[in-house]
Amino acid sequence: MRSPRGQRRARSSGLPTDESGQIGTSNLRINDDANSPDHLGLTSFSVSLTRTGTFYLDFPAVCVHEFGALDGRPVDPNNPTGPTGDVCQQLQAPIAASGLGEGSYRNTTCVANPSDPKGNQGCICRFDVTETGGPSGFVKALNSNTLEFTLQTTFPNKVTYCNQGDSLELTAADGDYLFGVKGMRTFKMKHIVEMAMPTP
Repeated sequence: MRSPRGQRRARSSGLPTDESGQIGTSNLRINDDANSPDHLGLTSFSVSLTRTGTFYLDFPAVCVHEFGALDGRPVDPNNPTGPTGDVCQQLQAPIAASGLGEGSYRNTTCVANPSDPKGNQGCICRFDVTETGGPSGFVKALNSNTLEFTLQTTFPNKVTYCNQGDSLELTAADGDYLFGVKGMRTFKMKHIVEMAMPTP
């Protein structure tokens, strides 16, 4: 299952979910580079995960009123002469901007929380997320059905696998999260061969 460029690539065929959002698309790339001088006999890998979903943030009243926030101020701190709004509306621009480094926080709206008592309401914010990221590191086979993924930011991750034809299922061992991604336990993938670019 080696592609013309010496790489293996798999794409998940389902929609695994994690505890903070649904994984819409995902890719696992295992490279054929163990003989590289700086890899010490280890094979490198990278995972790309695109998380999608609608999220809510609940800000208690003490968080939005205790530190001097007032109604009637600009809703966008980067536009001091723009429209004004209440303290909840003033949260919208910073929350939307906080997603810029991870992907995109779209359709952000914040309103007074109707579940809180009148006169002491916090804010509830709703926003849509589409963000792509994922770990990378090295992988090695421990036995005939277990791999160990060494991530650059966390402890090694033991993973059992089942390979049937052009499909591969990875499951985190010992109750761990797969690739250190919170809530993700199993990855079902289908092999994709990348086409080599013709040489001029």
